[in-house]
Amino acid sequence: GSQVRIQTRAELDEDHRSLLEVGASSQPRLDQTTQDAQAGAAHKGPPGAEPTGRPSAVPQLYSYPGLDALPMFDSDDLSEDQVFLLVVPGNDGMPAVVFVWAGGSQPIQAHESLHEIGAQFVQGRGMLGAKIEVQHTGSEQDAFWDGFPNG
Repeated sequence: GSQVRIQTRAELDEDHRSLLEVGASSQPRLDQTTQDAQAGAAHKGPPGAEPTGRPSAVPQLYSYPGLDALPMFDSDDLSEDQVFLLVVPGNDGMPAVVFVWAGGSQPIQAHESLHEIGAQFVQGRGMLGAKIEVQHTGSEQDAFWDGFPNG
């Protein structure tokens, strides 16, 4: 039969470094004009506006526990047997708000547990200063519904 050899962490790290070095050396060098053009092509703001590096300026909906972002969403995507996180970006210097919404038929209902889910999400995404708001089916704030631009 064939044997499987398991690499040590150090060997894996070395292999990874080697791949990175090969990848870096094979990258063509771009002049500044090409770099600027590529940066502009990736920028989705109005002409002349600078990219900010901040999170998306439009609300984002994530399903829990996988934290998969729903690319196009509306309020009909909320499922009673799930938890969702709705990230509404702040404007005019205000921090983002992360709404943690709990469907009525899913098992996590304690406010503290839902708030902790939001806190872990905020910390994991480096969203310093973001406000966490827990929402339950039937008692959502208007600001939560405002985070659904598609209805």
